[in-house]
Amino acid sequence: MSPLEAYLFLLADSFVAGLVLPAKQAIVFPAMTIFGGYNLYLAGLISTIGITAAASLNWVFGKMLRSLKKNGSAQKQSEVFRKILERLKKYGYLAALLGFIPILGSFITVFTGIVATSFVRVISIVFLVNLIAHSLTIYLS
Repeated sequence: MSPLEAYLFLLADSFVAGLVLPAKQAIVFPAMTIFGGYNLYLAGLISTIGITAAASLNWVFGKMLRSLKKNGSAQKQSEVFRKILERLKKYGYLAALLGFIPILGSFITVFTGIVATSFVRVISIVFLVNLIAHSLTIYLS
């Protein structure tokens, strides 16, 4: 397998692992760190880009779920529930700090889309947190 094929496989694996539907963990990046022979910094960046692209799609999916909920039910929400949603909308992007957790992270990005937090904030945090996690993996290996 050529290095280009390996890096493209890493991008696809990271993207699929970051989606909410398959709920699996990426395996190519850890394999690259174990077997060596690859530029691990480039591999970490490519994996981070794949996970961030999947997080973007998950956020959009959450936003779509929110619009379906709005259009589907005309129930009046209680005042307490409305206040909780306002706080989650204001501070929900902080949940993106947990975006590096393999399975939970994808559900968190869907949640941030549901509560309509800032897309740029959430995606920036997911990118930075995953980049730091990959850097630590490289540093510790």
